[in-house]
Amino acid sequence: MTTHSDEPSAGEVATERRHLFTLAYRMFGSTAEAEEVVRQTYARWYCLPEAERAAIADPRSWLANTAGRLCLARLSAPPVPRGDYPGEWLPEPVPGTLLPAGAARGRASDQLSLDESVTMGLLVTLESLGPSERVAFVLHDVFGMPFSSVGAVVGRTTSATRALAKDARGRIRDRLSAGSEPDQHPRTVHNLRRAAETGQPGILAAVLAPDVAMFTDSGGVVPVDPRTLRGAETVARKICDVLQHDPTDLSEQQVNGQSGLVLRREGTVVGIVSVNVREYLVTDLWIVLNPDKLRHWNQPEPRR
Repeated sequence: MTTHSDEPSAGEVATERRHLFTLAYRMFGSTAEAEEVVRQTYARWYCLPEAERAAIADPRSWLANTAGRLCLARLSAPPVPRGDYPGEWLPEPVPGTLLPAGAARGRASDQLSLDESVTMGLLVTLESLGPSERVAFVLHDVFGMPFSSVGAVVGRTTSATRALAKDARGRIRDRLSAGSEPDQHPRTVHNLRRAAETGQPGILAAVLAPDVAMFTDSGGVVPVDPRTLRGAETVARKICDVLQHDPTDLSEQQVNGQSGLVLRREGTVVGIVSVNVREYLVTDLWIVLNPDKLRHWNQPEPRR
């Protein structure tokens, strides 16, 4: 095995830290859980004897494999992390500046770009997958790890790991809209904002799919109806009622790599809206009002 005479530089460590954070965030949809996985990964790295660290031919792969195992352990551990959450649980939305964008290394035809892999729709769908499926999908389809390496993380053969990722891929494609033109999402979000600002349910309903679903995560902190609302007229009336009762400034901004809406009151971000789009109509609205999940929106942008 090739050996390294030097420890990774501070710059290399920082780069890998960001890489590991983006990996773990996609597993959990939570920046706090992602940060904890990164902390534990580096703790294990620096606990290795110096000679053992120096003998690792590919520190990047070692760190990613270790983070993947930690993610799998946390996802598999009882009790179910979302089990006692008050109301609907949604992934934590993040500003476009928080997660580095770009294509995965060695991207193959069955892999997503990093931009595609962080959308709210995908993160919500990942929540429905089993731990091994989720880890296999994220490590291979997003980060381009070979199935042999992913198999070592999930404890499966290469062929079984390939099947895990394929099953996950199929479920994700069934859940999310496919074939949308690139300009459909921002244009539809723009139409959604303009329609919501009119305060007229009839106008707003026109930009919603007939079977639209609205999911709201308040964390039990903000007094809202925790139920999932369905149907264009029902959702439109609810949104207009809320905006009329609590006037809110709406702006279009990048949310998890796609156009979304940011809700502000007196300059403070109080909500984030992400959507799924089909044929220029909104099919899903994911609204996060939980203040604990908005901390990155109410602080200075991180320096990279």
